[in-house]
Amino acid sequence: MKLCYHDLYDSQFELLVVEVCKGILGRAIQGFATGPDGGRDGRFHGVADDWPSKSEPWSGKIIIQAKHTSELNAKFSDSDFGESETSILTKEIRRIKKLYDDGHLDAYMLFSNRKLGALANESILDRIASETGLCKSKISILGVEALNSLLKDFPQAISNAGINITNLPLQISPDALANVLLSIKGHLNSGVRPGRDCNNINTDFVREPFNEKNLRHGLSAEYAAEILDRVIDFYTIEDFLQNPINSDLKLTYNDALDEFTRWLLDNRMQSQSFDGLLNWLIKLLLERDSDLGRNRRLTSTFIYYMYWCCDLGFKNAASVK
Repeated sequence: MKLCYHDLYDSQFELLVVEVCKGILGRAIQGFATGPDGGRDGRFHGVADDWPSKSEPWSGKIIIQAKHTSELNAKFSDSDFGESETSILTKEIRRIKKLYDDGHLDAYMLFSNRKLGALANESILDRIASETGLCKSKISILGVEALNSLLKDFPQAISNAGINITNLPLQISPDALANVLLSIKGHLNSGVRPGRDCNNINTDFVREPFNEKNLRHGLSAEYAAEILDRVIDFYTIEDFLQNPINSDLKLTYNDALDEFTRWLLDNRMQSQSFDGLLNWLIKLLLERDSDLGRNRRLTSTFIYYMYWCCDLGFKNAASVK
């Protein structure tokens, strides 16, 4: 499960970067502090344990920067980061050059919770090198892709940074979930309907009767009626997910299901009703991604489907209480 970095506070992101750097540079890293020039840097002086590799590690004075954004799906190629006089990178380059010219920097790392494409990476590396004089091989730009990979190697960095994943809203990647929903939308809009009687269906497993499930979860009759109003779409969605050609999307569905179930368990005491829990979950999703927000009915139908087919919900009565 991916960590949704935009849900973190700036200070949490800095602590996370420090813990990751302890793994790749060494435990002697100094945490982020405001320097004489007003910038907040992390620092490491020595020989790195494993960056950029064990065979050819960096050595000397390494400056670490953490640039956090609360924007969803932010990219290094976005205008606020790029080439304008007021951009994040332009301001940072001025600081790098001064530190390098004054002998306070031998290598530089910049972490940000932005997506980093290969072309953007090369462009940023070239610009920093040309405008500061720092060797290109002594510069590393690390976005969400690198962070996700490093956290697989150093999963303890999350807890060491004091980040409690259960207190964060949702961890599933919103764009991945949106990809599933938009694919389902295309299937629904194609006019394809389930090749079976929706009132008389045989499945490979026995579902808990809908009324019993509702009673066990405390779902209101009004909410149950709203869910059943979408039943024709449920069978179409089920056919889509069971088609082997959509196996990758089914894996994303299963990841989302695992995340939503955990979220329901973590938050079951925060709502007076299961109706409220489902509405809360749907609201979070609508706020997380523009594609989900533009497809409000489909997003709610997706959650209703998960509940209706017994994928989503509590497995026993004790969990409901």
